[in-house]
Amino acid sequence: VLVRTIGDGPTGRIPVLVRPQDGKRIPFAQYKVTGCNGPYEGVTDETGRGVMYRCKTQSKIDVSFYQSRK
Repeated sequence: VLVRTIGDGPTGRIPVLVRPQDGKRIPFAQYKVTGCNGPYEGVTDETGRGVMYRCKTQSKIDVSFYQSRK
């Protein structure tokens, strides 16, 4: 599974999980973010987008997605 992190300007970052087969976003994927004054945890919404993280400076964030253990 391919992970993409998209930005909104130089300091905003939104975690997005994308299937490499068709390029579609995966909804309700759990993720952990490090960097950008983190760590944070969250879940992508029904459109496959995570929460936007605004950093104080232009910085890279690392996102890891994981399977729920339910």
